Amino acid sequence: MKLIQFSFKCSRQVPFYAQLCNDYLANEPYEITIGFVKNRYIIEAVGEQAQLEALADKIAHDFLLSIWLLETKVEEISHREGGVVPLVNTSHQLPFCQHCEPLLGDNQSPQFGELSLPCACCHGEKRLPTAVSFNQVKAWADDVISNGSVIFTLTNEQGKHQLFQLSTSPVSTSSQKRPQVLVCNPNTVPMHFITPSAHVLALSSLEKPRVTVQPKAQHQQLHAPLYDLCFSYNRVLTVLTEVLRQQGIDYVYLDTNHWQPLITWIENGWSQINSDPEVSLPVSIKALEPLHDQAYINGLNAYWHKRRIHFDH
Repeated sequence: MKLIQFSFKCSRQVPFYAQLCNDYLANEPYEITIGFVKNRYIIEAVGEQAQLEALADKIAHDFLLSIWLLETKVEEISHREGGVVPLVNTSHQLPFCQHCEPLLGDNQSPQFGELSLPCACCHGEKRLPTAVSFNQVKAWADDVISNGSVIFTLTNEQGKHQLFQLSTSPVSTSSQKRPQVLVCNPNTVPMHFITPSAHVLALSSLEKPRVTVQPKAQHQQLHAPLYDLCFSYNRVLTVLTEVLRQQGIDYVYLDTNHWQPLITWIENGWSQINSDPEVSLPVSIKALEPLHDQAYINGLNAYWHKRRIHFDH
């Protein structure tokens, strides 16, 4: 019998990892302990070699790549660091995961287009926009194919309206932001954009962020110097882009008021450069004196006062 620890070191908390740790604690027939120690999510188990190998395969399948993941490790340990108390888990917002996305988002699957498909892992059906059917999604795709564009609104589970405009030609907006591109066929991304391997992994990560990339030189349609690229990040877009991919459309231009994290590669790691306006302000942090008394980005203000960093909008 061996005591093995699986650890996932992250640069910030990943709520989906916390949920997975809790699920393993509740459901696995091993002597499981879990924890979040020194920025590491850990799962510890005792078992025979064959049992632990099967558990390792399952963990590798379940723990989707996060942009905040720094290091993974599997090692035999002499004593446990974790416990049997579930982790305090900030609710994640994943609409799909590795279990349900291939079923509802692959046109070869008999469940293709089942937007409300239940998932025991991520429970993404609970974050489904209201009153949207597969036929409606196909109608939106037909508009893009026939007319070159479509505009539609999705209402999330909190009742907030998210406006989307998809177009096969550049979308004119009043702001000066870079063109947004939604990928329909991930396999063709290198044909159109310069995407280092780290960027490809980030696009496919569970956060589905936006990354800024350059178009390929002398591209016939892409004339802007930079583009913000993303993969589908909800169930409706997943099915819609798959229908468009079947019709030979590699990407569409996107304009939306839905917030999606924009990240950039700095010092061999990802940093987020915009803040979600819907997220509550962080609590003040006790800290050593920072280099600057105040910093501001995208509406979030951080300032140093009485040996604490405080935040406001």
